[in-house]
Amino acid sequence: MKKITFISFLLLVLVYEGFAQESFSYGIGSELYDYGSSIFESEEYYYIVNLKNSEDRSHGASVIRFSNGNDLIEHEIVKKDTLCRLDYGATTDNGNIILVGRVDVENMHYLYTCIMSEDLVILTEKYFDILPEGYDWFYLFDMSKDENGDIVIVGHMDDHLPTSLYGMMIFRVDQEGNLLDFDYYVSPQWYDSTGESDLLRKADASGYYYFKAQSMNILEFNNALDLVDSSNWLGSYPYSLSKPVTAIYLADGNFGFLDRTSYPNYFYDMRLMIFTPEFEHVMDTVIEKEGRQCPAILKGMDYTDPNQIWVLMHNDMPTYTGVEDYEIFLLDSQLNIIESRVFGGDSDYRFNYLLATNDGGCLVTGSIRQEYGTNLTDIFILKVMPEDILTGMAEVSLPYSKDVLVYPNPFNEKIFTKTNNEGLVFSLYNLKGERLLQSPIRATNTGSINTSGILPGVYIYCIYNEQGTTVQSGKLIK
Repeated sequence: MKKITFISFLLLVLVYEGFAQESFSYGIGSELYDYGSSIFESEEYYYIVNLKNSEDRSHGASVIRFSNGNDLIEHEIVKKDTLCRLDYGATTDNGNIILVGRVDVENMHYLYTCIMSEDLVILTEKYFDILPEGYDWFYLFDMSKDENGDIVIVGHMDDHLPTSLYGMMIFRVDQEGNLLDFDYYVSPQWYDSTGESDLLRKADASGYYYFKAQSMNILEFNNALDLVDSSNWLGSYPYSLSKPVTAIYLADGNFGFLDRTSYPNYFYDMRLMIFTPEFEHVMDTVIEKEGRQCPAILKGMDYTDPNQIWVLMHNDMPTYTGVEDYEIFLLDSQLNIIESRVFGGDSDYRFNYLLATNDGGCLVTGSIRQEYGTNLTDIFILKVMPEDILTGMAEVSLPYSKDVLVYPNPFNEKIFTKTNNEGLVFSLYNLKGERLLQSPIRATNTGSINTSGILPGVYIYCIYNEQGTTVQSGKLIK
């Protein structure tokens, strides 16, 4: 049974679908391009940091908070005459959250930190000019949280136009959003930061490893954020890292790596590797699937139980068909596959972040295409539990909100529907909850619903099955 919740004051579409206890999925978005960037967790809530587009297609940002499939709230960051982008967040010791990103003012980028209460009320905002002379552009690519709650972030910087200066930056902010340390490395390209690299706090807390910074497998930083070494310690091809890469410490102290490889062909498959703390190669496994495969871009592997390590792999096809799927794996402490499940098959997905949650589950975020043939996407959030994977079944479908295609949006004199499902009924409501029209939906054929008597405005549609259960809903504009 599907449960639909409307949050009209946010003017967003929210679809909830439970398929196991403590498991759920959301589709959230505007009519433009939105996606979930990263995830963090407090004792009571999950938080998703998002990129959202405004009506003029410029970047905006939001943070979403929820604990289950019923209590989602969202706060959008709106800055007049500026562009705002949030990338990462973390909890603080006093129960607040800190968000880190950037704002763009007149083609210049500034570091932006924001402290919020757990109810998503902004408490403080701070801005820092961190770019060296000659640079005006930066992106933040990964973060690590220290034992004392400070956040270290790496990123890329360049001059955007008209020349080709570039380099990497690394900085630290405290739990109040203050900039503590900052350093940057200009050229050569080996040290440049990339969006598919990975920052890992050293096990002995003496500094950080940054894996796959352009052509270098490893950069090593001390706690003062000084670059102390760079190397290709992992060895030569095929053991050198590819992007996107995720690195974790396994329970035995070894490194576990997830990346994708073009070996032995160019179609890309997912690879799991283990190296000792001295970076000696232990294990290399390639999971081959048809087509091109890709882990979650920013973080693709995580665990809270070392004997149940979560990994996500999704399609990275040259040409999307609109029926892509994705696969979630459970691995043991030595990266052997325990079980996996295939989801989706109803749209095309791009996943950015995977988080192993404290209840033993897994939370992922990214985007889902609104409609095949367009580049418009919605934020996609999925929560699964181990029992959803460990069933012995080969495959399960987890539809999003496209069991029935409803278009166009905005609509004019007609609304069209298309589905393969039988026995469905379409109803349209105003924001007061008053039903304005109802019409059966024809399976397999495109159906049309006359809306010539509907006044311009914002409306909510619901689609019911023969038992009267809501199976889909959304926002429509005339």
